[in-house]
Amino acid sequence: TDPTQWQDADNDGYGDNLTGLLADLFPSDDSQWADLDNDGYGDNWGNETWNQTRLFIWPGMFIDNASNADHCPDTWGNSSADGYFGCPDLDGDTIADIYDDEIDLESENNQTQQSDDADNDGVADLFDFCPNSKPGAIVDSEGCLIDQDNDGVGDSTDQCPNTNPDSEVNIEGCAVDLDDEPEGLIEEILAGDTGAIAKTVGIGAVIIAVIGFMQTNFIAAMLPDAFRWVQVFRNKSKLSAEEEMELGHLQSVVQTYFNDVDELKEELFNLKSDLTARFTNGEIKPDTRKLIFTLISDLLAMESPELKRVANDDRFFGLAGTTNTKERSEMIEIERAMRGFDEGTDSVELDSFDSDYVDKNSPIPEIEGVVNEEDGHEYIEHPPDSGRWFIRNTRTNMWDEWKD
Repeated sequence: TDPTQWQDADNDGYGDNLTGLLADLFPSDDSQWADLDNDGYGDNWGNETWNQTRLFIWPGMFIDNASNADHCPDTWGNSSADGYFGCPDLDGDTIADIYDDEIDLESENNQTQQSDDADNDGVADLFDFCPNSKPGAIVDSEGCLIDQDNDGVGDSTDQCPNTNPDSEVNIEGCAVDLDDEPEGLIEEILAGDTGAIAKTVGIGAVIIAVIGFMQTNFIAAMLPDAFRWVQVFRNKSKLSAEEEMELGHLQSVVQTYFNDVDELKEELFNLKSDLTARFTNGEIKPDTRKLIFTLISDLLAMESPELKRVANDDRFFGLAGTTNTKERSEMIEIERAMRGFDEGTDSVELDSFDSDYVDKNSPIPEIEGVVNEEDGHEYIEHPPDSGRWFIRNTRTNMWDEWKD
């Protein structure tokens, strides 16, 4: 019932989101969740002998066998000897000052050094084994990040606290594949992986040949519409799952508001603010934010007709396969050949077409006919009342004579 929390790794009833309600400062320790003095030791205790000495105004509660219990929960401390954690230890001998018979400060200069804390993690530089802790990081008594799975993301913000050693992780501490390698042989083939093609033999070679044949724009254009989806296999997407999700959301916003430019712009500005907040909180990566911001800038400059055009165009949002420059050039050359363009001329040489294909008595392509609702084709009678009918060739946009 709490919208500020959604995960509790150690099942202690306190959420892993530090910015939410009932936040858990020790997400991998079910016996601790709060630390009043921020010294890295929890407010709960597990030593029954402490029950008689604990002040009622102190935080925490008795939990059998509680780990890393703070003996001085209202005062920052760095003691760690004999189970008395979290009490002041001025001379750095690990013994809490309240139990230390010999406190050797050596000199006034030493006291100053002990109080210096360059990274503001609560551990004096003299005793800080990790003097460059990131701001806001939860550290242990030695000033080092509390990171159970050693992935470089502190337990307080780690959404995946049990990642395998040596795994590459994102800002949330979850394993990612930076190379984004294809998972299967078919995916490698569709991505144009020459290594996968080289090791594929027999019937696999036939499959590759078929896919290559179908991927040609000229051939795909001749196929029924139901088969033109093969063109999306031309390129393998390099988007991360996070980027695909954010791009999909951006497209849905445009699809919803493209008819109302003012409302769309307001939604886009709100989306920018939301992305900035999530980036600041470490919820999305900087590359994702930069990518979405670039598209938002383009969308803000568009008018309603152009917005309507791109709203349902997956290519604009990077969610569909596209052709590269070389492939587009090849496609244009094929199209020029089909249309009869000659080098150095801007006009169509009608003589280059077959006489059955273009007829002087045929209507010119610019003339509009009538669409038959039953079969969806466009027809025209030319000349009028002549009884001679033509049908629009959807591939060439020319008129072909129709014969019953």
